[in-house]
Amino acid sequence: MKKIILGCLISLTVSSAFAERFHAEDYSKVLENLSGDKAQIFEKSKQWVAQNFNSSKDVLQYENKDQGRLIVKGTTSPKCDSQVGKLECYGYSQAHIGFTLTIDIQDHRARLLFQNMNYALHNNVPLDDPITDRLVKNRFNDVIDSFQAQESGVSDKW
Repeated sequence: MKKIILGCLISLTVSSAFAERFHAEDYSKVLENLSGDKAQIFEKSKQWVAQNFNSSKDVLQYENKDQGRLIVKGTTSPKCDSQVGKLECYGYSQAHIGFTLTIDIQDHRARLLFQNMNYALHNNVPLDDPITDRLVKNRFNDVIDSFQAQESGVSDKW
């Protein structure tokens, strides 16, 4: 009896370990007409990372001012929209998405590239589906909008 229980536990552990994560396609957006040259946008981008991630020193994996490149590792959760019911939204919003964000910078433009996305399963929420893909892109679009607002000089007057 102990062997049967042990066998069941091992099979559940092994099967859940493989079902918890999968990789999604890359997602990117190029932002045009940003204010400032490459060096100015690079500095603003570093400030944006510091303001929008829990610990910029932990998440900033690479920076090269000459290349105009920042590489950030982060984690977020999907953002629900009006097409997802409240109960279903709760399940999706509990998932965690690990990602790598590469910010490539040139004069007056930047590209934000989300790669290496891992969706960590939470409870019984299925994450390999079109709804999750849409909700993840909702969140990434919010990140892009936040970046664009910072780079465009849009800010609250205080």
